Amino acid sequence: NGLQGVAGGFDPDSGRRLIFLADLGKEVWVKPENVQLLESAQNGVITLTDIQDRLGSVSLHEVVMQNRKHTAEFLLIKHQTSIHTTDLDGVSPLSMTISGGVMMAGDVCKIINKVTRREGNAERKSKEECCGQCHKKIGEGADRCSRCKKVWYCNRDCQKLHWNNGHKQECTEAFDLAAGVKVGRPNSKMSYGSLSMRSGAKHTEGTYRKPDGIDTHERFVVKVQGGGVAMPILVYDESRTCEFNIDPETSGFSEIRNEMQKEMAWQGRKTFMKASFDETGTCIIYPSTAGVKSKYSW
Repeated sequence: NGLQGVAGGFDPDSGRRLIFLADLGKEVWVKPENVQLLESAQNGVITLTDIQDRLGSVSLHEVVMQNRKHTAEFLLIKHQTSIHTTDLDGVSPLSMTISGGVMMAGDVCKIINKVTRREGNAERKSKEECCGQCHKKIGEGADRCSRCKKVWYCNRDCQKLHWNNGHKQECTEAFDLAAGVKVGRPNSKMSYGSLSMRSGAKHTEGTYRKPDGIDTHERFVVKVQGGGVAMPILVYDESRTCEFNIDPETSGFSEIRNEMQKEMAWQGRKTFMKASFDETGTCIIYPSTAGVKSKYSW
């Protein structure tokens, strides 16, 4: 019937296998001949390392918890195991490394981070190589939106259709973001600065200023990371001499968070952008420059 579920045990008396239908929240007994394995995203080839057990888990879940580096390399590098498979609680190997405390500092986390960056680059490149309207592959001589310079088209007809189908508003927003958003000095009483993921000890106190060696109006790369709409966004450069929070409902918060959420390599929790400080000492962040780490020299 096309429903998706997780296979459980086999009952020899009835000759049926237990299937848990997560979307419906119930268990059913199905004849084996009526059950098919879902195809993976790898050219329609079923990857055995992505097949879930009766709890919805795959071997990579356990590998992350135990920080087994060599097994992770075997699964992720040799067999391209998915980092997005979720168990019955909705937990994936990727989400474990993002919100797993000590796990975030482990060797397996670093390997998964490399995979997320690779996937993010591939997704971004794929979008850049496709027409914004019909999504077909584009070749040399393709037209690009002259205003936002973010979307390509296979011909002028597709460009006109896309403009009328919503790109007009998207283009205006992207053009405005290119000028950057001003982010004022934090007025929150919340403590800000970097913490050790292993010990919880604070490394720095946080500073709202130009990084060492950076001139006024000179752009530099910052990392932005956060969570929900009620959580501040942490901003810092590679040297950590510039490090501060952007409080919710303050200038620049929503624009920066919106771009951060588009970076699915880290489940929308962090990304990299460029920033600068003007002659008044005010920080300007440029959300339109958002991208994964490998996009920059940092």
